[in-house]
Formats: sequence, structure tokens, C-alpha cells
Amino acid sequence: MIRINLIRDRTVALKRPTIEPKFTRLGGLMFVIVFLNLAGLGWWYRSLILERAARLSQQEKLDSEATRLKTIYDKVKDHEKQKKQLDERIDIIEKLKESQVGPVELLNKVKASVPEQMWLTSLAQTADAISIDGNFLREEVLPMFIKNLELTRYFTNVDLNFYEKEREGDRHRFSLRCQVANKK
Repeated sequence: MIRINLIRDRTVALKRPTIEPKFTRLGGLMFVIVFLNLAGLGWWYRSLILERAARLSQQEKLDSEATRLKTIYDKVKDHEKQKKQLDERIDIIEKLKESQVGPVELLNKVKASVPEQMWLTSLAQTADAISIDGNFLREEVLPMFIKNLELTRYFTNVDLNFYEKEREGDRHRFSLRCQVANKK
């Protein structure tokens, strides 16, 4: 009779077949493809990091340049504002100089007309009329003064309003009025 043991002996270890890895061309090709993909991704990631760093550096330079240019722009604005103020002041000064020409010319003409031994005590202008008060020592000085005023052609209608000789001394007082001629 044949005996078959259906129950396995547990004491005997089962041998499993071992699979040894074999290097195949397909496996090597897959390894190279995966390695190249990983290397390409690493290079691409590194280039992105370097590009980001370069752009951040460039942005910092541009920000510092923008700050520098803003300060220059503010200075230019301040200088333009100062220039505008100075131009306005210059215009005002020129207008004042133009308005002073009349009184300065008037005083120069009067001064040139005053002979020696005469001095003026007041000079007043109202519109085109001028009143002059003064003193002199010799009697021939007053007609000379009136004649000098008329010869300037700056004054017209020179009229003597008042003349008086003081009781003590040689001093004489006078007052006269005249018109400023039109300067056309």
C-alpha cells in the first residue's frame, strides 16, 4: 500500500525560489531615463533659484535707484519752486525799479537845478504838481533856481508862491509850485 502523508511536516523548512536581479538593457535604459529626468529637473530647479535670486537682486538695485531718483526729483521740484519764487521776486523788483524811475529822475533834476548857497527844506509831489520849499542866502540865487528848473524841460509852470527875508541875517525863505511835463 502506498502511504501519502497529507499533513506536511512542519519541521522541514520550505525552500522558496530566490530571484536574483538581472541587469537587462531595458532596465538600464529605464534607469538612465529616470536619472536624466531627475538631473534635468534638478538643473531646471537650480536655474529657477538662480534666476529668482538675480531678479531679487535686480529689484533691490531698481528700488534703490528709484529711491535715489525720487530724492533727485524732489530736489528738482524744490529748485523749480525756488526758481519760480525768485522769478516772481525779480519781476516785483523790476516793477519797483520801473516805478522808481520817475521819482529818482525828478530828484536828480531838482538836485541839478539847485545852485550854491541854497538848500531845500521840503519837496512834495501830488499827481503832476510839485511844491518845493527852501532857503537861500543871496537874492540872485532864487531866479537862477527857477530858470534852471525851466531849462530842464522836466518842469513847466514854475510859479513862486511865497518869498520872505528874515529880519535877522541874510537868510531868505521861499515856496514855489510847478508841474511835471509829460514825458512823451
